[in-house]
Amino acid sequence: MTHPPSEFASHTFPSDDRCATHQLARNILFAIFALAAVLLVNPAEAAEAVEANWTGTWDSQHGELRLVQEGKRVYGDYANRGYFEGRVSQDGNRLRGTFQYNSRRSRSGYIEFIRSGDSFTGGWSWAKDGPVSHTRGNWSGSFKNGDYPALVYAVGKSEYWADFWRGSNMGLAWVNDGVFQTQQPVFAGENAPYDPDTGIRGDEWTGTFDTNYGELRLIQNGRRVFGEYAKRGYFEGCVHDGGATMRGTFQYFSPRRNHGFVEFRTDGDGFEGTWTWTKSGVPSTASKINWRGARTSLEVREDVYIRANEMGFADMWSTIDDSQRRWVLGSDYYDSCDPPEVDYEGNEEF
Repeated sequence: MTHPPSEFASHTFPSDDRCATHQLARNILFAIFALAAVLLVNPAEAAEAVEANWTGTWDSQHGELRLVQEGKRVYGDYANRGYFEGRVSQDGNRLRGTFQYNSRRSRSGYIEFIRSGDSFTGGWSWAKDGPVSHTRGNWSGSFKNGDYPALVYAVGKSEYWADFWRGSNMGLAWVNDGVFQTQQPVFAGENAPYDPDTGIRGDEWTGTFDTNYGELRLIQNGRRVFGEYAKRGYFEGCVHDGGATMRGTFQYFSPRRNHGFVEFRTDGDGFEGTWTWTKSGVPSTASKINWRGARTSLEVREDVYIRANEMGFADMWSTIDDSQRRWVLGSDYYDSCDPPEVDYEGNEEF
């Protein structure tokens, strides 16, 4: 029987050796294409794949840290005091962020940790002192375990930046690997730093003032104003009316029985207002103007008595009427210009 001719009848098929050579070439080409595909992956995504993971529990010289890492974000609890929020560098070994005490809201600041294996070295600073370098060397720790920690303070919110962070451009570039730039304080006019949530211009009261009762050095942090009154004592107060008014207490270093209330109203680069002894009660609209001052500098010397990490209400604070505390604070909160944190169930956190 004669079969129809095949289309390959006139072709000679390659030998087994030639087939093996072609197969090897195809395998090499496939490997090259696969490697090229890997190299074309977004470098940031590739970097994230090898980032050090901060999730877990850490022992440190300032207490246990319970941290969670999600991408470049790290957040968690700081001992039994409060919480962290931060961002890691591209390689994951550097963590920059903020810490916030939960009950004493005035206590907050910056951190920078550098990780090396299962330990870190770093530094912290109070908010008023600006971002810190890890070379300060006042915070170190070691990895304890990598289990997902049970958080107590860093719960119920989308992010856990410190109170001073809101509405501020300070430190943002520093956290995100850029160059930290400090915004110079502006004390009046349309360009003053402004928080739309509170209607308060930032740093309205910060500076050194020449007054009829001596030099006054004040620092404003959000609604809080604190500082030193000449060499006699110190101030603690809160701003009202969008920052135009400051109400607070003053306390002598000695004798301690000398303390009272103040109410100042700013006029841009100065103020006028009233002081009263505690026994006379808080100033009223009918009170005589008896304290005036003019700003002489935007700077405040570092030796200001009450620092950002302390509350400096006068000795009589715990004994005065609730109405008098409300006059100073503008609310029913016992010892802070700002409300306490509220968790996602509506309960106050302490």
